[in-house]
Amino acid sequence: MSGGAYNYTNKDGVEVTIKESTDSSEAMTLNGREVQGDIVLDVIVNKGARGQGNASKELDRIIAEADARDMSIELGVDSEAAIIKGETTGLTDSQLKEWYSRKGFIIEGNEG
Repeated sequence: MSGGAYNYTNKDGVEVTIKESTDSSEAMTLNGREVQGDIVLDVIVNKGARGQGNASKELDRIIAEADARDMSIELGVDSEAAIIKGETTGLTDSQLKEWYSRKGFIIEGNEG
């Protein structure tokens, strides 16, 4: 994935865009250390049947792949970008933060 982004849609209709982490201004301080992800999960959106856990399963797969490679994942929470084009519903920023937190992500401002 050198030099850009990788986008795919899996068989269940979950679209994912992963980018290389290049912007050091996106680093955060955690437990007194400045940290930044190795890759950025830019988009994960379910274009298929909703409410069946497909996006959750794909995120679990991405996390497992990153863990196997000793890589960290950075993300931004943006409900506007997560809403499928043409739809009027989707998770709010608060719901997205809760979903990502359940998956083990540390949300800036919620680190405890």
